[in-house]
Amino acid sequence: MKPLPLVAGLALFAAPLALETELAHWGEYGARPALAASLTLLMATWWITEALPITWTACVPLLVLPFASVYGDGFGANLLGALAPYVDPYIFLFLGGMGIAAAMQQWNLHRRIALQVMRVVGTDARRLLFGLLLATATVSLWISNSATAAMMFPIGLALIAEFERETGRRLSGYGAALMLAVAYGANVGGIGTKIGTVPSAQLSGFLAQRGVEVSFLEFAAIGVPFVLLFLPVVWLALWRVGRVDAPHADIGQRALAGEGAFEARKQIVERCHERPELVG
Repeated sequence: MKPLPLVAGLALFAAPLALETELAHWGEYGARPALAASLTLLMATWWITEALPITWTACVPLLVLPFASVYGDGFGANLLGALAPYVDPYIFLFLGGMGIAAAMQQWNLHRRIALQVMRVVGTDARRLLFGLLLATATVSLWISNSATAAMMFPIGLALIAEFERETGRRLSGYGAALMLAVAYGANVGGIGTKIGTVPSAQLSGFLAQRGVEVSFLEFAAIGVPFVLLFLPVVWLALWRVGRVDAPHADIGQRALAGEGAFEARKQIVERCHERPELVG
């Protein structure tokens, strides 16, 4: 808990309620817009400054809105209104995506997918860049952008380290292109499905509230072609950055082989920790 940001957030919360502004007298809504502005300022301040644990800040509406007569008269009606967004079906849809991400990370499935895709695409520097971009986008179709980037980041770093070790020099351009391939691949791939990124789930929920139900396949029918269209565009843009010091094909092949061997050794070590009788 940080006292100064905590007090600053409370001061900003009180400001729109205390000041005479248009938000305090907004037609039929009365002072509710001022309360919404106050709550937004409070939560934004506490989130940015981390005055409280972020999970505590996320629950602030449950403490404020039931007493604010926003959803009607009576404590019960306002409590149900404040609680409804927390149990929205799309929240659980996104939670399921995070569960898939945790399972993939536990069993290193993302590394296997990435290495296999890059081996299929090719070990030439240009193809390897596209392979990392495609692998990241493929994983990001099923889990969130942030989780994908966090999981693929070590793979990109390992490839860069192997390239620089083989060439004996720093690969600023190609290294930057590989790292950006992880970032852009995660963002572009996340657009393909409803669970690929939070805004996609939010858009589906927004449409559902207005009577327009979009199924998973209907969303993918629009999102996946967009992904397939933009991946080559991103690849060409990144290759312009990476080609200035890109390594030759043999190094790319050895880098993938080294990364695969590292993954195999890691799995053996983890297996031995789980079952010490295998060490002999």
